[in-house]
Amino acid sequence: APTQVRMMCNSFIDDIEKASKTSLAENNSLVWSIGDEIRVYTGAESWKSYKLKETSAGRSQGTFSLTSYKQGADKFYAGLVIYPATSASYVNMEANSTLYSIVLNLPETQTYNKNSFASGAFPMTATWNLDNTPISFYNILGAIKIKLRGNKKIKSVTITGHNNESLSGKANIQARDNIPELISFTNGKTHVTLDCGENG
Repeated sequence: APTQVRMMCNSFIDDIEKASKTSLAENNSLVWSIGDEIRVYTGAESWKSYKLKETSAGRSQGTFSLTSYKQGADKFYAGLVIYPATSASYVNMEANSTLYSIVLNLPETQTYNKNSFASGAFPMTATWNLDNTPISFYNILGAIKIKLRGNKKIKSVTITGHNNESLSGKANIQARDNIPELISFTNGKTHVTLDCGENG
């Protein structure tokens, strides 16, 4: 794989089925942020990590440079790309197919980030032919945008589902033709908490 890769596709938070990025711009478009890192798996134990070049921060298209790698058996039919880079605890891809499965760690608590969401809180996947073509990601989850008005201090916001369903924990993801779907949770938690800090 090349030492630099490009990610592209414009998207908006309301257009959740298309490719997306990792931070909200003022017009609600999703863009790459400084420090963003992706991982390209070519086998369960074989991967390369790439970090966003600072000149790409704040854009919907990004160029990434190789930062680290682990050499193992290359068994996947295509590169399986995951953001955030270290969020997956298990990856697999069927032979001669783009059918893949991932176990992602979705945090129970996220840290408040003004006008955006927590770093790494918007996981994405893609498949890639390991050439110079740009990579287009798909969101695994949706996002909720909350606006609060008033002069009270909010130290945390906790969200639960209507039917006590799991919202965090080890998420089992499956995908065919690059469209990821959350199948189930292992030891899932029924809430997600946004931590706004002691000062609110």
